[in-house]
Amino acid sequence: MPTIIEVIRSTCHKLLHRNADIVFRNREGNVDYDFVLPARRTLPGVSAMVRAKNESRKVITCLSSILHLFDEIVFVDNGSADDTLNLVTQFKAERDRYDILTIFRYPYAIARCGDEHRMTPSNSLHSLVYYYNWCLSKCRYEYVFKWDADMAVATNGTGALRDLFKTLRTQEPTIWSIPVQTIYRGGNRVWYAARGEINTEPRLAPNRAAVRYHKARHWEQLRSQVYIQRERFQPVCIYELKDVAEDEFSHWSNVDFPTERKRLEWRHFQQLKQGEVPDTFERLSGDFIEQVYKEPSS
Repeated sequence: MPTIIEVIRSTCHKLLHRNADIVFRNREGNVDYDFVLPARRTLPGVSAMVRAKNESRKVITCLSSILHLFDEIVFVDNGSADDTLNLVTQFKAERDRYDILTIFRYPYAIARCGDEHRMTPSNSLHSLVYYYNWCLSKCRYEYVFKWDADMAVATNGTGALRDLFKTLRTQEPTIWSIPVQTIYRGGNRVWYAARGEINTEPRLAPNRAAVRYHKARHWEQLRSQVYIQRERFQPVCIYELKDVAEDEFSHWSNVDFPTERKRLEWRHFQQLKQGEVPDTFERLSGDFIEQVYKEPSS
């Protein structure tokens, strides 16, 4: 006889495969930005979902490191005022031989994390939740990897990620938490790895309506409405790039951060910006990411 837990899980698994698309309509009434999340995607492979705003210094490093890793890259520009969109368009024209990269534009200002997010209804065009799910709707493959425009693959990290992607078709649907190492670029143009700043969050997940973004107190959060097993990926294959020459906290509406992780980032960033190198920093040298970060042309 199956246990109660097994019955519940079996029932949830059946619900997961039901034909239940979800329609999203925004409170502003702009039908051009209404969208549908399908019950599930069946195209084998992994989509990279990249959202960006004013990332001209990092975006080419980001895209170069993942162009041959994913089955598709869904790039969404959120009203960049710098050269981000032009750089990505040029990158596609010159380097995207196999039409991996698709470029979308989302022109609405998004509520920043913290108080602004908390006060913005989740069905608004200005909501992080609505925006992330809209981006998700553009991804065609059966898994989606939330990839930030300030992230890059570490040297020799591509192989480990590819091995992970190969296992996805042979196992039960799984939400994977992925570790990301924070690295900082000081005013001296030197990169440092911050020991202890390896942040892990759900980034790789089945592409289906039951797994989507919901409103948490300070930001969006990926949740599943039915049971899906969760796993943690072990090797650190990805760097998050922070540069003291940029405003790395512009997506926050306040700086009294709610987590120790974010408070530590803020403290380290301010120290490095003032020319102090924290004791926990390790200087990086050589080709530490797949595509070396380059100075933007003047």
